[in-house]
Amino acid sequence: MSNKEIFIETYNKNIHRPGAEKLLAWLEGTDFFTAPASTRFHAAYEGGLLDHSLNVYNVLISKHFNPETDDLESYTIVSLLHDLCKAGFYKTELRNRKNDRGEWEKVPVYAVDDQFPYGHGEKSVFLIERFMRLRTEEAIAVRWHMGGFDESVKGGSFALAHAFEKYPLAVSCTFPIWKRPICTKTEENEHENQRIFHLDRSRGMYNITARLREVIRESGVQSGLAVVYCPHTTAGITINENAAPDVQHDLLLGLREAFPDRRGFRHAEAIRPRTSSAAMSARARPCSSRTASPSSASGRACTSASSTVRAIAATILR
Repeated sequence: MSNKEIFIETYNKNIHRPGAEKLLAWLEGTDFFTAPASTRFHAAYEGGLLDHSLNVYNVLISKHFNPETDDLESYTIVSLLHDLCKAGFYKTELRNRKNDRGEWEKVPVYAVDDQFPYGHGEKSVFLIERFMRLRTEEAIAVRWHMGGFDESVKGGSFALAHAFEKYPLAVSCTFPIWKRPICTKTEENEHENQRIFHLDRSRGMYNITARLREVIRESGVQSGLAVVYCPHTTAGITINENAAPDVQHDLLLGLREAFPDRRGFRHAEAIRPRTSSAAMSARARPCSSRTASPSSASGRACTSASSTVRAIAATILR
């Protein structure tokens, strides 16, 4: 069976609510089954959007679905249709690139050509509900499937945190998209060199240069770009020459003075009354690296913070 046949069979087998047939008929009139999933990154090839949608479904069902407590129809909808917003979203165009001989030539590439600029997750929700009603938890899961990469979250919105707290399906939908290697060969190659560093220590600055060099050496990559990032707000990454220990001391001192512990804070991660020295300690969050040239690994340190208050300061260092 082709991937399109697998998609349609899975869709018809698991989704039975009113409007589902009309939605599928509309899909077949779009480029959903032939479009890429991105312009340059995951599944950036013809049919990549279809492959990506099936991969998310497979991971969600195999890793997060509980047949005794979860609704198969809901899980099928949020996985297969979460990226409906990308139908009619891409176009091909010609761009100049150098070939192996160093000569410029025109090559076809994918580019964004959004015919309906309504957002991302919210656009998928809108398109689905033109034909088929979504339950609240389904709409929330599709709306926030980008997790922390959603543009509104980058702009400072706290709605994602509330959505994850109230609707577990939204959390489950996000994990297959951003936490698991995608199953197609192209995407496996993109993710296989990703490493996560866990620093189970209290607040401080920790040099991770040696770890980065080790990962790069093990990868065998001779030339490339290392992407070092922290996926959480309670830690940050800073780059300095690390020649004098006083620099680290002064940075931490400045953070403590600018953002001291205050018992009066009332937000979800506020400082609690101290019952022991360990009560004020938070584990450092993971720092992740994608392999690259060893020359890009020197001088990096990971800064951990023990509360949301200091997370603001940590963000400044990133």
